Amino acid sequence: MITRSLAITCAAFFVALVPAAVAQEVVPLAGKGENFQPIARVNLGHVNEVEVAGDWAFLSQDDFGEDTEGGLSIVNIANPEHPFVEGRWHAEEAGLKGSAWWAGHPTRPLEKVTYCLNLDMIGRNPERPMDVEGVKNAEGDRLERIITDACEAEKLTIKKYDHTNEAMFRSDGVSLLRQGVPATMFFTYWHADYHAVGDHPDKIAYPNLAKIARSSFRILKETGDLEPGLRINPDTPLGGKPLGLRGEDVSLGEKGGVKVSYVAPEGAMGKAGVLPNDLIVGFRGKPLSPQRPLADLWMMAQQTRGEGPAALEIQRGGETKTLDVTWTR
Repeated sequence: MITRSLAITCAAFFVALVPAAVAQEVVPLAGKGENFQPIARVNLGHVNEVEVAGDWAFLSQDDFGEDTEGGLSIVNIANPEHPFVEGRWHAEEAGLKGSAWWAGHPTRPLEKVTYCLNLDMIGRNPERPMDVEGVKNAEGDRLERIITDACEAEKLTIKKYDHTNEAMFRSDGVSLLRQGVPATMFFTYWHADYHAVGDHPDKIAYPNLAKIARSSFRILKETGDLEPGLRINPDTPLGGKPLGLRGEDVSLGEKGGVKVSYVAPEGAMGKAGVLPNDLIVGFRGKPLSPQRPLADLWMMAQQTRGEGPAALEIQRGGETKTLDVTWTR
């Protein structure tokens, strides 16, 4: 484990020397072998947080150092039975460019990435509850219960937000969320030294940081062991277009489908005429992915621009129908 920690630490310092580059690094920390299905991943730190004071450049401790330190603490207690993957990306402040690139060109199949825990600025403000954004970004209540139990076990006070508060969409975890991977974010909030030369290591609240690292490990351990793994909550309003339904992923050879088990009558899908037991097979003329059809449907809906109707292709009673779905603000 020490070798892994040193490798990650060296990589972090190397990345700090080239903050403008858009790159990625993914390091498997522990696993159940090559054939295991769920992969819990933890996003550690932002490698472009280099502040400039005159001719000197230094690492902004609360927006880089503590994320990495918290992550290395998780690495050091990782159990080889649990499938953790650690990822770091460049250019978060330039528009999430590194993490967005990885999400579009993943080094692991996205259908095997079941959860993302994003640690961002977790080293300050121990007197206030830590924000946990996105506790309902996974289907059902398993994720929220795991997070709540883990933080209670470590006596870590938190404030939960169903989807986002104000910081999650500025951080790297949202790049995975946009690809249909359930993601949450830990954030101990802004402070006066944010991106300023006064952000020094001696201002980090290390005892609280240790609680956060231990809570994170508990969450990753539990989510990595879930069978089946976590799935995106189809009502996550990332693009303002919740699906308002629940369903089962169905493989249809080279295509996929969603077998509807429930649809909210007042939602866009319900108003369009979607019924329980319908099989959704396409959206706006595109078939659903055979790997993650529900996540694929959710992603395509969130990417839809404007408020005009979108064509939804369903199979019902041996017939194929097209329904017009309209989301309104």
